[in-house]
Amino acid sequence: MQRWWKMHTAVRRFMVVVGVLAGALLVLGCPGGEEAAPVAPTPAPPTPAAPVVVAASDLAIAAAANTVQSIEGQTFALANGSAIATPAAGGCNPTCPTLATQPITVTFTNTNLATPTATIVAPNVTGTDGQPARFSGPTTFASCTFVVTLSTFPLGSGPQVGNTITVNPCQIIAETGGVQATGQATTVQILLQLGAVPSAANQATVSINPTTGVVTINNVTLSAAVGSVILQTVTGGTGTSLGSESAG
Repeated sequence: MQRWWKMHTAVRRFMVVVGVLAGALLVLGCPGGEEAAPVAPTPAPPTPAAPVVVAASDLAIAAAANTVQSIEGQTFALANGSAIATPAAGGCNPTCPTLATQPITVTFTNTNLATPTATIVAPNVTGTDGQPARFSGPTTFASCTFVVTLSTFPLGSGPQVGNTITVNPCQIIAETGGVQATGQATTVQILLQLGAVPSAANQATVSINPTTGVVTINNVTLSAAVGSVILQTVTGGTGTSLGSESAG
């Protein structure tokens, strides 16, 4: 009996030891005492680039009483005066070969009037007053028709008072191609073309209505009939055409 009791006691002690060891292993193996590693959030997908609306081409507009207001006071330099020196233009009688090969400048003023004033100067030709030769007078349109009411060109070297000079085409060209249609002002190049001769480029500010394509040049909003551009939608910054719509 005593022997059995001793064996019973030994078994119970063994079971207690096993239980303690099992509990210790359970505690040591449980991850609950450690902080879980943070899980990085799934990044949001990139936002697609917003489409951009631009002018599909440059804008060429005929010079007219309401369009030359956009170039009031700007002086445009042309490589030669051939457009106003030919017999067909009525600029000279006899013809003016000197002016045809000389650079000229053209400036429109008084553009708030129905017949703005055009002043044309030949910097390399000496006028009758000892200054660069020039002529000026009122201008009518369809093409550009200059009525000479003042001239310092020596006879035979340039237009004289009483001459009427018609130039066709006579147009203003704004380099709007690729300019974003945001309604905000952007600086672009602008030039005046007389006949086949374009001027050197000046600078102008333009804004393009993103809905209608109507262009504003130097704070002068043109009419939709003559001053609107085709709008083209491109992907943001890639230049890939997605489509186009006619404006104006």
